[in-house]
Amino acid sequence: MKALELGGLAKVLVVLLTVNVVLYFVYQYCTRNLVNTVPLRQPFYEPPTLLNEKCKIPQLDPFDPSIRQYLNPFLRNEKCNVTFTPKSELKWGKLTVAINDADCQYRCAEHVNDREVTFTDWQDINRDDPPYPKCDVVEVRCDRNGRVVYEHVHAQVYEKHVPAEGEPRYNVHILLLDSVSHSQYIRSMQLTRTFLNWEFQAIEFPYLSKVSLNSRPNAYAFLLNEPVEMYKNKFGVYSAPAFKSKLCDEWIDKYNYIGKHFNEAGYVTMVNEDWQFGAFSWPNCKGFQRPYANHSNKAYVQLTNGSNRFSKPNVSENLYANSCKESHHHIFENIKEFVGKYEGIPKFSFTWMTTLAHENGSALYRTDEDFLKFFKTMADDLQDSFFFITSDHGNRIDPIRQTAVGLLEEMNPMLTMVLPKNIRRHGNIRKILKENSKRLLTFYDLYATWLEISQLPFFAYDGDLEGSEFKFPKQKILGKSLFHPIPERHSCFELGVPLEFCLCQYDTEVFTDNNTIKKAARLIVAKINDDMWKNGLREKCEELSFDEDIPYSAIAYTTPATFGAKIFKVKFSVSPGKGQYEGTMALEEDGNVQLITQEFPRVDSYESHAQCVPFSLYRQYCHCK
Repeated sequence: MKALELGGLAKVLVVLLTVNVVLYFVYQYCTRNLVNTVPLRQPFYEPPTLLNEKCKIPQLDPFDPSIRQYLNPFLRNEKCNVTFTPKSELKWGKLTVAINDADCQYRCAEHVNDREVTFTDWQDINRDDPPYPKCDVVEVRCDRNGRVVYEHVHAQVYEKHVPAEGEPRYNVHILLLDSVSHSQYIRSMQLTRTFLNWEFQAIEFPYLSKVSLNSRPNAYAFLLNEPVEMYKNKFGVYSAPAFKSKLCDEWIDKYNYIGKHFNEAGYVTMVNEDWQFGAFSWPNCKGFQRPYANHSNKAYVQLTNGSNRFSKPNVSENLYANSCKESHHHIFENIKEFVGKYEGIPKFSFTWMTTLAHENGSALYRTDEDFLKFFKTMADDLQDSFFFITSDHGNRIDPIRQTAVGLLEEMNPMLTMVLPKNIRRHGNIRKILKENSKRLLTFYDLYATWLEISQLPFFAYDGDLEGSEFKFPKQKILGKSLFHPIPERHSCFELGVPLEFCLCQYDTEVFTDNNTIKKAARLIVAKINDDMWKNGLREKCEELSFDEDIPYSAIAYTTPATFGAKIFKVKFSVSPGKGQYEGTMALEEDGNVQLITQEFPRVDSYESHAQCVPFSLYRQYCHCK
């Protein structure tokens, strides 16, 4: 009998082993052959574990039935034929031109700050003795009989700065995909996610909460360690100025930008963007006054992907549409070149991709294969690197945002981390990270984590982080490093995150007092109009009014019940334009309705309505006359 039982057990083990082998080869086939279709549901997805007992974090299903109508997993780029072949080449630092009957010149373009670019004088290109431009961005032009017949812009990584050698350190790469939630990452990048999780044991952090409305104030948190400006009103509810903060009117060079810490630690640094405006300077804030990295593609973007006095539309069309490329293709090339330079010196790169998914919640489906190829080519470097993929918030203007699930996704930006190979083998560190992935996290924790990497020689680290806490005597750290155990967190209030931006949710109920909802909507519209007029938009923008003919709604918070009033969030539309807005209000016992939030984000697309005021902080209020 025992022999029969053992025989049966052996058969079970053989079956399980066979299944695992089959699954492995299926995975290898799918990722190497780049499948062209992606299932709407990922069969093996299970909601991760959550440790916060008192803070109610929503367990989001990336494939929730309520949002399926807004998903397009089969979105692909239209078939494209390359119609442009460059006649100049910048390779291994040497600039060559394949035009014999024209006079060709080049010059360097260097970014000065977030808006300005400076140029060197034009230099002749000697075909017999090609030049080696000493800069990252090179502009080329060729004249024939006084007429420009060819223009192009090249990018490279010119080794112009070599830090003093120190102790060995791992490379650090941060890739930020604007407007991508944790759920969207799971839905849209299944090939990339599977590759990173399988090959590099990537760790995902599904409970990261944004701390403010949009890119700029969230970037203040994860790049500068600067707190969200908040006030606590008489109802005990925190709110914040979402559109403009004090840092908008200041040069931020003096603040503790995370890249500065890596420079000081002996790293050579690079920043990449795909948008002419930086997160810190849009739409009319100061941002950085001086270059803030050893290498930057800022001048390249200003020349090839902008709409300013530096932009070159013909060059842009050739680089992108006529070459069947998008911004991320050029950025991938830049990163790969960067990791191959500065042998023996640690590298830090920060890349912010704005244009990929900002407008369309399904846009990443078509880029999954591109990212998979990129990470495969980066596989060797990933063995000696910390690699973070994150976002600033979920999608704010896609139609999915109109759903209850989409609202929560907006508050839940993605975060996944790849560890260096030797650290992956460090059971204690990996255990701590896995436990912290079950906690409520904020961008302040992300900054603390990156800061610790810049300060500690993880390359040879074999200590015990279990009972320690990362501290940095030079500045007050607002968050907790993910490399140390993070205690249970009860609410976003204790973490410095305003109620209206917090992933942590209180119990709510449908608020059905239509008269109060209408009163609240009119109060908000009056405040919106007043803000527009105070900020000089009266001549260009229509006066808005509450549109009662379009459905409106509200939810009321039922816990905690001691706010001193009923706190509710209202959602409504305005006329003209049918713009949709949200605001948090207080209904006192005497029936008085008061504003809690003082600024009201528009939750649908408004770009086409606000073109007359492209650089106003209040442009999302404007419906152009």
